[in-house]
Amino acid sequence: MEKLPAADVEQTSELQQLKEQLQVQTELARQAEAQQRHLTEELERRVAEKTLDLRRANAALQRQLDGQKRVVAELRQERKFMSALLKTSAALIVVLDRHKRIVRFNRACERTTGYSFREVRGKQVHNLFLLPEERERVKAVCGRITADGSPNYCENYWVAKDGSRRLIAWSNTPILNKGKEVEYIIAVGIDITARKQAAQEREKLAALVEKSYDFIAIAALNGQLLYVNQAGCQPIGLAAVDAVSSKSLLDFVHPQDREFWLQEVLPSIQQAGRWEGELGFGHFQTGELIPMRVHGFAIEDPHTKETIGLATVSHNITEQKLAEEKLRRKTSEMEAIFQVLPDLYFRVDADGTYLDYHAGQKQDLYVPPTQFLGKKVSEVLPANISARICSAIHQVLQTGELVILEFSLLVANGEQWYETRLLPFLEQEVISIVRNITENKQAEDALKRSEKLYRTLVENFPNGAVILFDRDFRYTIADGQELLAAGLSKENLEGKTLWEVVSPKNREILEPKYRAALAGEQNTFELSYADQIYSMTALPVRNEKGEIFAGMVVSQNITERKQAISVLQQAKQELEIRVEERTSELKIANVLLRQEIAERLRVEAALRESEERFRSIFDRAAVGIAQVLLSGQFFLANQKFVDIVDYTVAELQQKTFPQITHPDDLTTNLAYYRQISTGEIHNYSMEKRYIRKDGLAVWVNMTVSLLRGNTGEPKYFILVVEDISDRKQVEAQIKASLQEKETLLKEIHHRVKNNMQVISSLLELQSQSVNDDQTIALFRESQHRIHSMALIHEQLYQSEHLDIINFAEYIENLAANLFQSFGCTRNSIHLNLQVSKIFLNIETAIPCGLIINELVSNSLKYAFPKGNKGQISIIFGQANSQQFHLKIGDNGVGLPPDFDIENAETLGLRLVRILTRQLKGILEVDRHNGTQFTITFSKLNYRRRF
Repeated sequence: MEKLPAADVEQTSELQQLKEQLQVQTELARQAEAQQRHLTEELERRVAEKTLDLRRANAALQRQLDGQKRVVAELRQERKFMSALLKTSAALIVVLDRHKRIVRFNRACERTTGYSFREVRGKQVHNLFLLPEERERVKAVCGRITADGSPNYCENYWVAKDGSRRLIAWSNTPILNKGKEVEYIIAVGIDITARKQAAQEREKLAALVEKSYDFIAIAALNGQLLYVNQAGCQPIGLAAVDAVSSKSLLDFVHPQDREFWLQEVLPSIQQAGRWEGELGFGHFQTGELIPMRVHGFAIEDPHTKETIGLATVSHNITEQKLAEEKLRRKTSEMEAIFQVLPDLYFRVDADGTYLDYHAGQKQDLYVPPTQFLGKKVSEVLPANISARICSAIHQVLQTGELVILEFSLLVANGEQWYETRLLPFLEQEVISIVRNITENKQAEDALKRSEKLYRTLVENFPNGAVILFDRDFRYTIADGQELLAAGLSKENLEGKTLWEVVSPKNREILEPKYRAALAGEQNTFELSYADQIYSMTALPVRNEKGEIFAGMVVSQNITERKQAISVLQQAKQELEIRVEERTSELKIANVLLRQEIAERLRVEAALRESEERFRSIFDRAAVGIAQVLLSGQFFLANQKFVDIVDYTVAELQQKTFPQITHPDDLTTNLAYYRQISTGEIHNYSMEKRYIRKDGLAVWVNMTVSLLRGNTGEPKYFILVVEDISDRKQVEAQIKASLQEKETLLKEIHHRVKNNMQVISSLLELQSQSVNDDQTIALFRESQHRIHSMALIHEQLYQSEHLDIINFAEYIENLAANLFQSFGCTRNSIHLNLQVSKIFLNIETAIPCGLIINELVSNSLKYAFPKGNKGQISIIFGQANSQQFHLKIGDNGVGLPPDFDIENAETLGLRLVRILTRQLKGILEVDRHNGTQFTITFSKLNYRRRF
């Protein structure tokens, strides 16, 4: 075998070593590559895990945000529901903080008190609404509110903004914080003023019956007594009501009339419903017979109309003093106080002669009374003034309208200005009321002197306007270049008031500024008008004496200045916004996310707290509250509503509101339902009846509102219901009681008329036993007077109104009776009636009727001797809203020349004088062409009997 050279062997060995090194490096590279691949896979795995974790975290965060949004939306919806509940609730709802300051005040409170929530927010309820004498008591009630969450109750008066008082029944419930301390007090109240007044009215009616001198009794159908009045027991010998508790109506009847009671009276009441007549009562002490006028009637159930009892009203007819007592009562009221007038008062006739005067101070007169009474105006006043006044008198008498004149007189203290108002009085007479207006004239002169100065100021005031106004806020001067620029003119402003030319919005700004200027204050403010901005200064204007007689407003247009300032401010704000945007772009996403999460958590907590507070109001409200779906099905109801209808919430949710509404009320309810559903009305209130679970009907006052979504679509109804069954029952009782009292009043008038007819009949019987013609004539006159009064009571009980009569109809009946009584025919003596349809109360009608009776009787007896023919006139009318004219006259032989009405001694004319004074009237006699009596009087006030 051939051996290689040593050099080749060495070279081969080096190559072998290089190959091994290369293999080692290749292995190392392969291991490094495998390790790098492993690290890359590990890194990718970790990145995938982190990415998955981030996705899961983001998904959880998104679910949390979605849940929070859903909770917030639900809480906001709940808040809308409770807010709508507060607004529509008929109950008063007030929320107070721990210091008794107002933090919530619903619309029912605003309607009741006249205050808006903005006016009362943050104010102490004790100092704002409570009477001083009730504050300590109510504070003590609030102090007893404990931390156990239970409500307490109280009643107290609230004083409204207009000063009226309302009685409120309150339910006060505390709201506790986490430390179990009272954080808020929710007060829910119901206005019980009407209920209280109804109870008081019923007590007054009972007191009237109890104090009546008539014997009033109520009994069962068998006659067993249930009630008698205290005052009615005494005249029949019983000292106390307790003494009759075991008696019947028959025990009060005298033994000789008991059979008549059992056979006639009691059956008539039970069958016909009433009986009227005379019956003898027995005195329980002496046994004597007491004649009584008895009116008995049946008592019906107001609902079933069945007779459930008997009632009697009995009057002792042994005393007939009613007319005399009324006359003495009227006579005692004859005092007349002439009211002091602040001005001078003159009465003049058609030719300007002064007839009478009145002056508070004699020094106010131009001349002493002795120098003008009985003299003409032209003899007292300067010629130029008297001519104007005489012309005005002539104008007043022709037109019958008021005439006003101004004139000046030179008196001891200088020139004085006067205003006289002339108006018609009696025929051919005029009333002149004179007032000193010197101070007003001086103020007008000062205003005119200063007007030129203000005009000059206005005309030279650039880019502005000057306005002058008086104390009535009437613009007297308005000028300036800016008026035309604002679309105004001096013609549109001068002579008109603030309320005639200024919009309500700007009037709210200007009125307090004007008042401050008239009070001496100067103030500057800004006002927007017609897209322009004005700087205005209101300041007072004084006269030479330093007195404020007007106000002035100086106005300048500052729109361009305001616009320039606004542009600069806007540019500055935009620059700041851009800088802020550039510096916060990297962090804004994270910051906004954190802020949104924090805000949502805060809103969620606030809404949960609000929900708890409003839920407490809903559950503990003193009125029934229910939520009804658009289909009419009940969805939610509070405990008070459940108590009213006697259904549980679960039972109500299976029913619709028509199913528990009384059939008679359903049509009206459905009509309102359609109107509110179509948007014709926003809410409505009505009184209706629900059918309870037990089948009974309950009266409620229901207020319904429709809650709509953000886009206006209807969502559900809110019902606020108050149980008014007690009020309805009280109203029915009051109505029945009033009908009963009206029947009693008619019975009293009828009884008085019958008693007067009895007296007249007794006088007729008595006159038949007298042979003296003069005595018989006196009896006839008394009968005529009694008939004139009885006729009034007859018309009263036949009239729909128990306190007034048609006096025209009364005059016709009275005159016809007198003509018939004196045997006169319309052919021999003609009756001229000119009477207006006027209604008078009994206080005025009786004396008027007696006056007509006396004067017409005198004319029939004396005016036409030997059967002469003639005419008797009765004229009755109303001069104005306060005064009446009564004229009674004839064209007969007239009165004697020496006749004096004030000294006449005949009973008839004395009665005429007395009754005229009773009417506070004026009596005048005219003897031309016969005799005419004229009486001017005012209607007397109706006096309460109890």
